[in-house]
Amino acid sequence: MNTRTEITEAKAKAIREEPRFSGIFPKGGKFERRIPLSAPVLHGEETDYIEKALATGADGSTVLELEKEIAEYMNKDYAAALSSGSAAIFMALKLAEERGYGNQVFCSDFAPVSLADAILLAGCEPIFIDVSYDDWCMEPKALEQAFKCYPDVRIVLMNHAYGYPGQVVEIKRICEAHGAILIEDASESFGARCFSSLTGTIGDIGILDFGTDRIITGLSGGILLTNDADDYKRVKHLAYGALTSVPWQQHDEAGYDFGITDLTAAMIRAQFGHLEDHIEKKREIYERYRETFEDSGLLEMHYFDDGKEPNYWMLPVTCESGIQFSEKRSETGYTYTDQHGTASPMEICDALNAFGAEARPVYKPLSMQPAFQQYDLITADGISHELFQTALCLPCDVNMTEKEQDTIIEIILSCFDEKNLDREAWEEALGRIS
Repeated sequence: MNTRTEITEAKAKAIREEPRFSGIFPKGGKFERRIPLSAPVLHGEETDYIEKALATGADGSTVLELEKEIAEYMNKDYAAALSSGSAAIFMALKLAEERGYGNQVFCSDFAPVSLADAILLAGCEPIFIDVSYDDWCMEPKALEQAFKCYPDVRIVLMNHAYGYPGQVVEIKRICEAHGAILIEDASESFGARCFSSLTGTIGDIGILDFGTDRIITGLSGGILLTNDADDYKRVKHLAYGALTSVPWQQHDEAGYDFGITDLTAAMIRAQFGHLEDHIEKKREIYERYRETFEDSGLLEMHYFDDGKEPNYWMLPVTCESGIQFSEKRSETGYTYTDQHGTASPMEICDALNAFGAEARPVYKPLSMQPAFQQYDLITADGISHELFQTALCLPCDVNMTEKEQDTIIEIILSCFDEKNLDREAWEEALGRIS
């Protein structure tokens, strides 16, 4: 029985020396380098873009160039560059409030905490909506039920979890039927498509984020997408302190410090040209995992429908062993029991981390977070809570080599004891990486 909130080096060494991992590395060995879950990728062009931005005196022209390039790529009229994706969500909620949409928000339950934080910081109240097992994004049936329970709500905030498009077309239809505005958070799905439309362009307002671990990063930065010129002007005015056009600093109302710097914009512009390359590399990593796991009966890769093209930002899987694994979680830690034929999400995370490859559990649903438990959850089947208990994210760093991924796969397969497993499926899975 293992109980802890973090893995110690002593525990990592003990895991590496377990018989089930014998032969993967020399005794007690591990990866020569730390393999991150998904790290920023530099291409050598960032310095040139930054130097050009500095040459202009960081006068804001690089920010305007970024806005122009993003708007053109996303096929939107305007792209307001901001300090973060959270700032973009905050400003989108402020626009909705000023338009008279109120201050209650239907929000995806299976999402990063930044969504709920932005809602509260904007002075709004979140109402969490359960997700679909098929795509892990907002469930249309649960949203319909939410409108029955809260008929006055007029703001919907949905995300595309881990880069896999949700049912945004159906969500948009429901919003239109109820006179609600749809804020589509594509922070994790930049470059993904849903029936040929880029995610972030289907809702009334789109959100992008370029934080440290995103598929394209400036280490910070975000975008608010809109086709409304007045909305663009309003966002820029408020985000840059509500300054007026006079020689001295004069503010006509209380504003926000949500502006993006030219240096951050330069970083994003340099990386932007490599977006499709990053997506293709992550797709290859996804396919290598899928080819190994799809017939093994051990892990199930994230599913997506025809007509949807993810950006594969993260690679989440669910534990699908025929023998139910034993794992329990509390507010302070977790426990699991090693047993033949199965492995729990945290057991796999610990094993990979012990060998120097980063893996993580998936989101803890917002409705389960201690900070937000007072807010309502509209659920169909409790999917978001189930996913938290059964899923994890595997290493998918763009710089990961095929050999490193093969070793990661072998570690994962070794977490499952061959006793009580289908021998043929077991040997087939191992054969794919031999």
